Amino acid sequence: MKLNVFTNLDELVLHLKEESPKENYKVEVGLRPSGIIHLGNMITLAYAAWLVNSLGTHKSKLNVTICDIDAQGVDGNTLKTYNHLPDAYECHETFADHSTANIKDYVSLLSEELGVEFTFSKLSDIQKNESYRWGIERLLSDPTHLKEILGMDNLKHGKVPVFPICPTCKTATKSFSDYDNISKKIKSHCKQCDEDREYYLFDPNIELPVHFLIDPIRDGLVEPLSDVHVFGGDYNELHGQNQIKKVDKIKMFNEAACLFNKTIGTKYLVGPLFYSEDGSKMSKSNLNGLSLDKLKEHFRGLSGKEWIKHIIGFSRYLIKNNVTHTDYSITKNELLGGSFTQKY
Repeated sequence: MKLNVFTNLDELVLHLKEESPKENYKVEVGLRPSGIIHLGNMITLAYAAWLVNSLGTHKSKLNVTICDIDAQGVDGNTLKTYNHLPDAYECHETFADHSTANIKDYVSLLSEELGVEFTFSKLSDIQKNESYRWGIERLLSDPTHLKEILGMDNLKHGKVPVFPICPTCKTATKSFSDYDNISKKIKSHCKQCDEDREYYLFDPNIELPVHFLIDPIRDGLVEPLSDVHVFGGDYNELHGQNQIKKVDKIKMFNEAACLFNKTIGTKYLVGPLFYSEDGSKMSKSNLNGLSLDKLKEHFRGLSGKEWIKHIIGFSRYLIKNNVTHTDYSITKNELLGGSFTQKY
Protein backbone atom coordinates (compact mmCIF):
# COMPACT_ATOMS: atom_id res chain seq x y z
CA MET A 1 0.00 0.00 0.00
CA LYS A 2 1.34 3.42 -0.95
CA LEU A 3 2.32 5.46 2.11
CA ASN A 4 0.49 8.79 2.13
CA VAL A 5 -0.22 9.88 5.71
CA PHE A 6 2.61 10.84 8.08
CA THR A 7 2.79 12.18 11.63
CA ASN A 8 6.60 12.27 11.76
CA LEU A 9 8.01 15.19 9.77
CA ASP A 10 11.56 13.86 9.60
CA GLU A 11 10.28 10.51 8.35
CA LEU A 12 8.28 12.31 5.65
CA VAL A 13 11.32 14.31 4.55
CA LEU A 14 13.37 11.11 4.26
CA HIS A 15 10.56 9.43 2.32
CA LEU A 16 10.25 12.32 -0.13
CA LYS A 17 13.97 12.53 -0.73
CA GLU A 18 14.43 8.79 -1.20
CA GLU A 19 11.12 7.63 -2.70
CA SER A 20 9.73 10.74 -4.43
CA PRO A 21 12.68 13.01 -5.28
CA LYS A 22 11.70 16.15 -7.19
CA GLU A 23 13.28 19.37 -8.38
CA ASN A 24 10.55 21.41 -6.72
CA TYR A 25 8.09 20.70 -3.91
CA LYS A 26 4.86 22.51 -3.09
CA VAL A 27 3.68 22.36 0.52
CA GLU A 28 0.06 23.35 1.21
CA VAL A 29 -1.79 24.53 4.32
CA GLY A 30 -5.41 25.68 4.47
CA LEU A 31 -6.75 28.01 7.18
CA ARG A 32 -10.20 29.32 8.00
CA PRO A 33 -10.07 33.12 8.45
CA SER A 34 -12.20 32.89 11.59
CA GLY A 35 -10.45 35.73 13.37
CA ILE A 36 -8.57 33.67 15.96
CA ILE A 37 -5.13 32.20 15.28
CA HIS A 38 -4.74 29.51 17.94
CA LEU A 39 -1.87 27.25 18.93
CA GLY A 40 -2.96 24.51 16.53
CA ASN A 41 -2.84 26.96 13.60
CA MET A 42 0.53 28.34 14.72
CA ILE A 43 2.16 24.92 14.97
CA THR A 44 0.57 23.63 11.74
CA LEU A 45 2.09 26.60 9.89
CA ALA A 46 5.39 26.12 11.71
CA TYR A 47 5.45 22.42 10.71
CA ALA A 48 4.84 23.42 7.10
CA ALA A 49 7.66 25.99 7.26
CA TRP A 50 10.02 23.44 8.83
CA LEU A 51 9.11 20.95 6.08
CA VAL A 52 10.03 23.46 3.37
CA ASN A 53 13.23 24.30 5.26
CA SER A 54 14.13 20.60 5.56
CA LEU A 55 13.44 19.81 1.90
CA GLY A 56 15.51 22.81 0.85
CA THR A 57 14.31 26.40 0.62
CA HIS A 58 15.81 26.66 -2.87
CA LYS A 59 13.50 23.92 -4.19
CA SER A 60 10.39 24.17 -1.99
CA LYS A 61 7.59 26.66 -1.54
CA LEU A 62 4.79 27.06 0.99
CA ASN A 63 1.30 27.98 -0.16
CA VAL A 64 -1.29 29.06 2.38
CA THR A 65 -4.87 28.82 1.15
CA ILE A 66 -7.29 31.08 2.97
CA CYS A 67 -10.59 29.21 3.07
CA ASP A 68 -12.57 32.43 2.80
CA ILE A 69 -15.74 30.73 1.56
CA ASP A 70 -16.00 28.68 4.72
CA ALA A 71 -19.03 29.90 6.62
CA GLN A 72 -20.39 30.65 10.05
CA GLY A 73 -24.03 30.49 11.01
CA VAL A 74 -25.98 33.73 11.04
CA ASP A 75 -29.01 31.97 12.47
CA GLY A 76 -30.45 28.45 12.52
CA ASN A 77 -30.99 28.42 8.75
CA THR A 78 -28.50 30.82 7.19
CA LEU A 79 -24.75 30.77 6.55
CA LYS A 80 -22.53 33.72 5.78
CA THR A 81 -19.08 33.11 4.32
CA TYR A 82 -16.08 34.95 5.74
CA ASN A 83 -15.49 36.85 2.51
CA HIS A 84 -19.00 38.33 2.79
CA LEU A 85 -18.93 39.08 6.52
CA PRO A 86 -18.13 42.73 7.34
CA ASP A 87 -14.98 43.41 9.33
CA ALA A 88 -16.06 44.02 12.93
CA TYR A 89 -12.87 46.05 13.48
CA GLU A 90 -13.70 48.29 10.47
CA CYS A 91 -10.10 48.36 9.24
CA HIS A 92 -10.62 45.96 6.31
CA GLU A 93 -13.39 45.45 3.80
CA THR A 94 -14.32 41.97 5.02
CA PHE A 95 -13.78 39.71 8.02
CA ALA A 96 -11.72 37.42 5.79
CA ASP A 97 -9.43 40.30 4.79
CA HIS A 98 -8.86 41.23 8.43
CA SER A 99 -8.02 37.65 9.45
CA THR A 100 -5.83 37.15 6.38
CA ALA A 101 -3.74 40.19 7.27
CA ASN A 102 -3.01 38.70 10.71
CA ILE A 103 -2.17 35.29 9.20
CA LYS A 104 0.19 36.93 6.70
CA ASP A 105 1.99 38.79 9.50
CA TYR A 106 2.56 35.51 11.36
CA VAL A 107 3.66 33.60 8.25
CA SER A 108 6.02 36.42 7.31
CA LEU A 109 7.80 36.05 10.66
CA LEU A 110 8.14 32.29 10.12
CA SER A 111 9.34 32.86 6.59
CA GLU A 112 12.00 35.36 7.57
CA GLU A 113 13.36 33.18 10.37
CA LEU A 114 13.40 29.90 8.40
CA GLY A 115 14.12 31.33 4.95
CA VAL A 116 10.87 30.00 3.50
CA GLU A 117 9.30 31.39 0.34
CA PHE A 118 5.51 31.49 0.53
CA THR A 119 2.43 32.48 -1.44
CA PHE A 120 -1.20 33.03 -0.47
CA SER A 121 -4.29 31.81 -2.31
CA LYS A 122 -8.00 32.27 -1.73
CA LEU A 123 -10.40 29.35 -1.90
CA SER A 124 -12.92 31.73 -3.47
CA ASP A 125 -10.54 31.98 -6.44
CA ILE A 126 -9.48 28.32 -6.51
CA GLN A 127 -13.08 27.06 -6.58
CA LYS A 128 -13.64 28.82 -9.92
CA ASN A 129 -11.10 26.51 -11.57
CA GLU A 130 -12.76 24.16 -14.06
CA SER A 131 -10.65 21.20 -12.91
CA TYR A 132 -11.82 21.76 -9.34
CA ARG A 133 -15.45 21.87 -10.48
CA TRP A 134 -14.97 18.62 -12.41
CA GLY A 135 -13.65 17.07 -9.22
CA ILE A 136 -16.77 18.24 -7.38
CA GLU A 137 -18.90 16.80 -10.18
CA ARG A 138 -17.26 13.40 -9.85
CA LEU A 139 -18.08 13.35 -6.15
CA LEU A 140 -21.67 14.58 -6.56
CA SER A 141 -22.43 12.17 -9.39
CA ASP A 142 -21.79 9.20 -7.08
CA PRO A 143 -23.92 10.03 -4.01
CA THR A 144 -23.58 6.51 -2.59
CA HIS A 145 -19.79 6.79 -2.48
CA LEU A 146 -20.06 10.34 -1.14
CA LYS A 147 -22.33 9.14 1.65
CA GLU A 148 -20.04 6.21 2.47
CA ILE A 149 -16.97 8.43 2.81
CA LEU A 150 -18.66 11.07 4.95
CA GLY A 151 -20.61 8.52 6.97
CA MET A 152 -23.72 10.69 7.01
CA ASP A 153 -27.12 9.03 7.08
CA ASN A 154 -28.80 12.36 6.31
CA LEU A 155 -27.35 12.38 2.77
CA LYS A 156 -30.58 10.96 1.36
CA HIS A 157 -32.76 11.53 -1.70
CA GLY A 158 -29.97 13.06 -3.79
CA LYS A 159 -28.91 15.57 -1.14
CA VAL A 160 -25.30 16.76 -1.42
CA PRO A 161 -23.08 18.74 1.03
CA VAL A 162 -22.65 21.85 -1.12
CA PHE A 163 -23.92 25.28 -0.17
CA PRO A 164 -24.09 27.72 -3.09
CA ILE A 165 -23.99 31.40 -2.20
CA CYS A 166 -27.03 33.32 -3.35
CA PRO A 167 -25.81 36.09 -5.71
CA THR A 168 -28.56 38.41 -4.44
CA CYS A 169 -28.18 38.30 -0.65
CA LYS A 170 -24.71 36.66 -0.45
CA THR A 171 -25.87 34.02 2.02
CA ALA A 172 -26.17 30.25 1.83
CA THR A 173 -28.59 27.87 3.46
CA LYS A 174 -27.45 25.36 6.07
CA SER A 175 -29.54 22.69 4.39
CA PHE A 176 -27.92 20.27 1.94
CA SER A 177 -28.59 20.97 -1.72
CA ASP A 178 -30.10 18.78 -4.46
CA TYR A 179 -28.03 17.84 -7.48
CA ASP A 180 -29.24 16.93 -10.96
CA ASN A 181 -26.55 14.80 -12.59
CA ILE A 182 -28.03 15.30 -16.08
CA SER A 183 -28.26 19.09 -16.16
CA LYS A 184 -25.31 19.55 -13.76
CA LYS A 185 -27.44 21.92 -11.73
CA ILE A 186 -27.45 22.39 -7.97
CA LYS A 187 -30.80 23.28 -6.47
CA SER A 188 -31.29 24.96 -3.11
CA HIS A 189 -33.72 27.24 -1.34
CA CYS A 190 -32.41 30.63 -0.24
CA LYS A 191 -33.82 31.22 3.24
CA GLN A 192 -32.94 34.91 3.16
CA CYS A 193 -34.70 35.64 -0.15
CA ASP A 194 -37.26 32.85 0.36
CA GLU A 195 -36.78 31.68 -3.21
CA ASP A 196 -35.75 28.45 -4.92
CA ARG A 197 -32.45 28.76 -6.78
CA GLU A 198 -30.71 26.74 -9.47
CA TYR A 199 -26.97 26.97 -10.10
CA TYR A 200 -25.02 25.48 -12.98
CA LEU A 201 -22.10 23.62 -11.41
CA PHE A 202 -19.58 24.93 -13.96
CA ASP A 203 -20.58 28.60 -13.70
CA PRO A 204 -17.43 30.23 -12.22
CA ASN A 205 -19.46 33.25 -11.14
CA ILE A 206 -21.26 31.12 -8.56
CA GLU A 207 -19.37 30.75 -5.29
CA LEU A 208 -19.58 27.13 -4.23
CA PRO A 209 -18.69 26.28 -0.62
CA VAL A 210 -18.57 22.56 0.10
CA HIS A 211 -18.17 20.31 3.15
CA PHE A 212 -14.84 21.14 4.80
CA LEU A 213 -13.38 17.67 4.11
CA ILE A 214 -14.04 18.01 0.37
CA ASP A 215 -12.27 21.21 -0.66
CA PRO A 216 -8.73 19.73 -0.20
CA ILE A 217 -9.36 17.89 -3.49
CA ARG A 218 -7.68 21.00 -4.91
CA ASP A 219 -4.37 19.32 -4.03
CA GLY A 220 -4.70 16.84 -6.89
CA LEU A 221 -6.65 19.00 -9.35
CA VAL A 222 -5.45 22.61 -9.43
CA GLU A 223 -1.97 23.41 -10.75
CA PRO A 224 0.59 23.51 -9.32
CA LEU A 225 -0.46 20.29 -7.59
CA SER A 226 0.42 19.93 -3.91
CA ASP A 227 3.12 17.46 -2.90
CA VAL A 228 2.28 17.69 0.80
CA HIS A 229 -0.77 19.05 2.63
CA VAL A 230 -0.17 19.81 6.32
CA PHE A 231 -3.07 19.47 8.77
CA GLY A 232 -3.59 20.04 12.48
CA GLY A 233 -3.76 17.18 14.95
CA ASP A 234 -7.56 16.94 14.95
CA TYR A 235 -7.41 15.52 11.42
CA ASN A 236 -6.10 12.27 12.89
CA GLU A 237 -9.33 11.92 14.88
CA LEU A 238 -12.26 9.71 13.94
CA HIS A 239 -15.11 11.49 12.20
CA GLY A 240 -18.74 10.83 11.37
CA GLN A 241 -20.94 7.82 11.89
CA ASN A 242 -18.45 5.57 10.11
CA GLN A 243 -15.62 6.64 12.45
CA ILE A 244 -12.94 7.13 9.80
CA LYS A 245 -10.12 9.59 10.39
CA LYS A 246 -10.62 12.99 8.78
CA VAL A 247 -7.30 12.79 6.95
CA ASP A 248 -8.25 9.38 5.53
CA LYS A 249 -11.55 10.79 4.26
CA ILE A 250 -9.67 13.63 2.57
CA LYS A 251 -7.40 11.07 0.91
CA MET A 252 -10.47 9.12 -0.26
CA PHE A 253 -12.12 12.26 -1.63
CA ASN A 254 -8.94 13.20 -3.48
CA GLU A 255 -8.73 9.78 -5.10
CA ALA A 256 -12.42 9.85 -6.07
CA ALA A 257 -12.26 13.38 -7.47
CA CYS A 258 -9.25 12.40 -9.56
CA LEU A 259 -11.10 9.48 -11.16
CA PHE A 260 -10.05 7.02 -8.45
CA ASN A 261 -6.39 7.45 -9.35
CA LYS A 262 -4.57 5.53 -6.60
CA THR A 263 -1.19 6.98 -7.55
CA ILE A 264 -1.99 10.58 -6.60
CA GLY A 265 1.25 12.15 -5.40
CA THR A 266 -0.11 14.20 -2.50
CA LYS A 267 1.22 13.23 0.93
CA TYR A 268 -0.43 14.30 4.18
CA LEU A 269 1.41 15.45 7.28
CA VAL A 270 -0.69 15.63 10.46
CA GLY A 271 0.70 17.67 13.34
CA PRO A 272 0.15 17.18 17.08
CA LEU A 273 -3.10 17.50 18.99
CA PHE A 274 -3.04 19.98 21.88
CA TYR A 275 -4.69 19.70 25.27
CA SER A 276 -5.66 22.49 27.65
CA GLU A 277 -4.87 22.72 31.35
CA ASP A 278 -8.03 20.83 32.35
CA GLY A 279 -7.07 17.88 30.12
CA SER A 280 -9.64 18.54 27.39
CA LYS A 281 -8.69 19.14 23.77
CA MET A 282 -7.85 22.73 22.93
CA SER A 283 -10.68 24.12 20.85
CA LYS A 284 -11.73 27.53 19.61
CA SER A 285 -15.35 26.53 20.03
CA ASN A 286 -14.71 25.65 23.69
CA LEU A 287 -12.72 28.86 24.19
CA ASN A 288 -9.91 26.92 25.86
CA GLY A 289 -7.27 27.31 23.17
CA LEU A 290 -4.11 29.37 23.36
CA SER A 291 -4.58 32.23 20.91
CA LEU A 292 -1.85 34.24 19.21
CA ASP A 293 -2.99 37.34 21.10
CA LYS A 294 -2.62 35.52 24.43
CA LEU A 295 0.80 34.29 23.39
CA LYS A 296 1.91 37.81 22.47
CA GLU A 297 0.70 39.00 25.86
CA HIS A 298 2.72 36.25 27.54
CA PHE A 299 5.82 37.38 25.63
CA ARG A 300 5.07 41.08 26.03
CA GLY A 301 8.13 43.22 25.67
CA LEU A 302 9.50 41.01 22.92
CA SER A 303 9.38 41.99 19.27
CA GLY A 304 7.83 39.71 16.66
CA LYS A 305 11.30 38.59 15.57
CA GLU A 306 11.99 37.58 19.17
CA TRP A 307 8.80 35.78 20.19
CA ILE A 308 8.57 33.86 16.90
CA LYS A 309 11.80 32.09 17.96
CA HIS A 310 9.83 30.54 20.83
CA ILE A 311 7.24 29.15 18.41
CA ILE A 312 9.90 27.86 16.04
CA GLY A 313 11.87 26.27 18.86
CA PHE A 314 8.74 24.71 20.36
CA SER A 315 7.68 23.27 17.03
CA ARG A 316 11.16 21.83 16.48
CA TYR A 317 11.02 20.20 19.92
CA LEU A 318 7.70 18.56 18.97
CA ILE A 319 9.13 17.39 15.65
CA LYS A 320 12.34 15.97 17.08
CA ASN A 321 10.45 14.10 19.80
CA ASN A 322 7.68 13.04 17.41
CA VAL A 323 5.02 14.35 19.80
CA THR A 324 1.53 13.55 18.49
CA HIS A 325 -0.48 14.42 21.63
CA THR A 326 0.72 17.53 23.44
CA ASP A 327 -0.25 17.59 27.09
CA TYR A 328 -0.54 21.10 28.53
CA SER A 329 2.50 20.47 30.71
CA ILE A 330 4.60 20.19 27.53
CA THR A 331 3.23 23.47 26.20
CA LYS A 332 3.75 25.14 29.55
CA ASN A 333 7.31 23.90 30.04
CA GLU A 334 8.64 24.01 26.50
CA LEU A 335 6.84 27.08 25.16
CA LEU A 336 5.50 29.26 27.94
CA GLY A 337 8.29 28.41 30.37
CA GLY A 338 10.92 30.06 28.21
CA SER A 339 12.95 26.92 27.47
CA PHE A 340 13.74 28.20 23.99
CA THR A 341 15.18 31.63 24.68
CA GLN A 342 18.44 30.13 23.45
CA LYS A 343 19.19 29.52 19.78
CA TYR A 344 17.15 26.54 18.55
